[in-house]
Amino acid sequence: MPERATGEYRKASRDVAAHLDTLTARPAEPEEGTADLLWFWFGPSGWRPLVVENGWSWERAEHSLVRTTIAMLG
Repeated sequence: MPERATGEYRKASRDVAAHLDTLTARPAEPEEGTADLLWFWFGPSGWRPLVVENGWSWERAEHSLVRTTIAMLG
């Protein structure tokens, strides 16, 4: 089951990356790189250390990860 959920989440990251790629004439990263970064930031390795290990609220982690994503990919 975890593999299926991970696969679906990674596919969603690729779909979002493909959409983001259409929004700018010169993306900061190739589509595959954007998908990898989205997985890094929004997959378990991104939120878990902030929320579980460092005690951040979900809301704080979400806002921080969104700001980081916009700054890096914008």
